[in-house]
Amino acid sequence: MTVHKLHADPHAFIPEMIARRAAAVLGADMDPSFPARVENVLQRSPSTRPEVVCSQDALASFVVAAAHLGAEIAASQRQSFGTADARLLADHLARAMGVDPGISADHERIVETVAYSIANSSDEG
Repeated sequence: MTVHKLHADPHAFIPEMIARRAAAVLGADMDPSFPARVENVLQRSPSTRPEVVCSQDALASFVVAAAHLGAEIAASQRQSFGTADARLLADHLARAMGVDPGISADHERIVETVAYSIANSSDEG
């Protein structure tokens, strides 16, 4: 009997890790409590699906939702183009999350940070 083991894709985009990486950057840029706030959302939410994530902390919840959706978009980009381009990903993610340019600097910064966190993680793998 042959036993087949599933190996995790080393280039897979893991939403929880993306959210944590983005929160660390945003903690330095926006608010030092951001990593703890995002971790709280991750621990309290049964899912990172954007339509399920909900918390009293709207920006931290937005990071978690953006990480999940960004991971899906990046996987699609990588399948189509062989890579996940940060700028293209940020533009696509902003549209998908309903973030219009100039409306919310915080939300724009989160989308950009999540996109660059994903692009940099794919370069590491």
